[in-house]
Amino acid sequence: MDELIAPDTVNTMPEATLDAVADHGRVLCRHRMERYYADAQRVRDYLNWFEISYPELLETLEQDGLERFDTSWAELLDEIAVQLDKRR
Repeated sequence: MDELIAPDTVNTMPEATLDAVADHGRVLCRHRMERYYADAQRVRDYLNWFEISYPELLETLEQDGLERFDTSWAELLDEIAVQLDKRR
């Protein structure tokens, strides 16, 4: 996780992972990811070479992420309902 720290980002890691990072993570620099920017640009260039639309790829990944989040959210709500029913 240390490698994923960057300015202006949002973190959605699971709570257990966040606890582990807080316990023994090594946050060395706010700008660690900047060293990968040139690599990221090369990947975008490869996408263009293979005629893969970067905006379409982002849209697909975003939709997949939202669907997975919605599924997890529904599972969480179901589990909360089960636990509440047990207390009644």
